Amino acid sequence: MPRELVESIGAEILMKLLFFLKKYNVIKYRNKIMDIKPYNLIDEMLLNISKDIKPLYYVEPINSNEQKQRFLEGKIKNPEFQYRELEYNPREIEQKLNFIKIPKDEIGAIFQEKKDEILLENKIVLSRGNQDIVREATIALYGIPSNELVA
Repeated sequence: MPRELVESIGAEILMKLLFFLKKYNVIKYRNKIMDIKPYNLIDEMLLNISKDIKPLYYVEPINSNEQKQRFLEGKIKNPEFQYRELEYNPREIEQKLNFIKIPKDEIGAIFQEKKDEILLENKIVLSRGNQDIVREATIALYGIPSNELVA
C-alpha cells in the first residue's frame, strides 16, 4: 500500500504530507477530521529507535583487507570476518518496535513500512556472519537486482 501511495501521489507530495503531520494536530482527510497526534508520536518513536541502527557501519567487516589478501594468496577458501562491537542491544530494539501499534489505514501504512524496514535492518545487524539470514533480510528490504544490473 505505501509504495502504491507514493507512486500515485508522488514522493514530493508525500513528504509535504509528513511535514504537515508534524506541524499540526488535526487534518481533514476524505471529508473526516483526523487527530494526527498518534502519527506524530509514532514518527518520533520510530526515529528515536532507529537512530542507533547503522547497518552499513555494523555489517562492514573490520578485517576485510586482511581476509581479502589471505584469500588472494590462496591461504584461505572462505574469509572469516570480524565485525564491530554493537553499541546497542538489537533485542531491545526489536522489543520496542514490536510494542508500537500502528493504525491500519493509508497513513498508518507508511509508518508500518518504516517500522518493517527498521526491523529488517536490525535483523541484518543481529545476524552478521549468517549469510542466509542476511541475504533473506536484504532481499526483503531492497529486492533482487535485475539481470541487467548484475551483468
